Amino acid sequence: MPFMYSKTKINLRLTIKDKYDKKKQIRALMPNLIHSLDGGSLSLLYNKFNKFYNNNAQFYSVHDCFGTTMDKVDNLKTLLASVYTDIYSKDIYLDKFDKCILDNIENSTHDIFNRKDRTVKLTNTKLKDSLYVIHDIE
Repeated sequence: MPFMYSKTKINLRLTIKDKYDKKKQIRALMPNLIHSLDGGSLSLLYNKFNKFYNNNAQFYSVHDCFGTTMDKVDNLKTLLASVYTDIYSKDIYLDKFDKCILDNIENSTHDIFNRKDRTVKLTNTKLKDSLYVIHDIE
């Protein structure tokens, strides 16, 4: 027993896996997406940087900040730019993400969704302006 000599108590709270807080899920989408993209760019940057220096790179990272020794900074900046270009310039990634969002709206709403015009008209509301436009990715 690891805490046999301690008076500290640990309380565990189990999550009910089939019950979600929808508002939290909505608020969590963008931060989680950005966090995933940061992690992906870190992995790609490290791989390119390490390969560039034949597995002998001096690479430092804290969360989404990158560093190296002074003599390698220019190469790090160039490789970071190429990683961001690889990730964000591919239309297929953005198109898939946009389609997924629209599919989710279409499959989960009881409101009037017009995919072509990218609008949602809320039907169960007392609000005067209940037509929302979903911005296009272009």
